[in-house]
Amino acid sequence: MTQSLARGHIPDMNVATVEELQAHLESYLAEVACGREVLISRGTQPIARLAPVEDATWRSLSAEGLAGAYGEGEPDYRSVLLKETNPEYRP
Repeated sequence: MTQSLARGHIPDMNVATVEELQAHLESYLAEVACGREVLISRGTQPIARLAPVEDATWRSLSAEGLAGAYGEGEPDYRSVLLKETNPEYRP
């Protein structure tokens, strides 16, 4: 695991190259699941950050997704009841 970039060490954050991330994805995901962030670099250039999803953010995104999936007053439908898609549906 790379711990520093050419511009210096970033405390409390793992730094991984794209190649390291690909080779050890499960390990880095375990780090993220524990609440730590991973900075992804291509060589010495940071390109992305892998961070845990905050519970409040996740709940908000889930609620927004559900709100868009159902119309007002619409009952829940089991997927086995669907016979065909609605051609007028626009996301």
